Amino acid sequence: LHHEYYYLELQKFFQLKPSKKISSLIFSSREQKRKLFGSENADIAKPWIPEIYTTADNYDRTLKHEIAHCFTGEFGSSVFKVADNFNPVLIEGAAMAADPVYDSYDLDYLAALAYKYNFNVDIQNLFSTFNFFKQPSSIGYIISGSFIKYLIERFGIERFKKIYSNLDFKKYYNKDLFELAADYEDYLKNKFKFDEASVNQ
Repeated sequence: LHHEYYYLELQKFFQLKPSKKISSLIFSSREQKRKLFGSENADIAKPWIPEIYTTADNYDRTLKHEIAHCFTGEFGSSVFKVADNFNPVLIEGAAMAADPVYDSYDLDYLAALAYKYNFNVDIQNLFSTFNFFKQPSSIGYIISGSFIKYLIERFGIERFKKIYSNLDFKKYYNKDLFELAADYEDYLKNKFKFDEASVNQ
């Protein structure tokens, strides 16, 4: 039921239906996952197959995120059906935007807090080579997801599908990444007006 429910939600979000049936493998324990799959912690998706791999004690927290990767495979590039140049901001950001809650908190709210408290959250830096992986993982996922969510909500999913397979912001958004990042920061500042009392609650 969880699979079918999330599938329908993602179908509406991405405005498409995957061309192939998605296979979902749920390991009974992390130990079993390590023995049979080689990695006991990471839940992953292989959008080019498409398949997802989760663990019973964790699957409901990551299930929608992993299914989302299979949806983005429908407009991904290369034989692996992922973002242009294997860009992790687009890959993980799209899945986060499709399921915009992180540890029970709104994704934009957490991103706004990160900006307020001067975490290293420069969007352009995240997009450069593999700087995404140099950040604390939670920050990279939160900022990427919130930024991609902003792009989709402001410009629509169809433009995002194009940028996903061809990383040319000027062509599809008529703005470069620097301009879009500045607009995104303004969006967060206007959406959340923090004071110390509200932050500490």
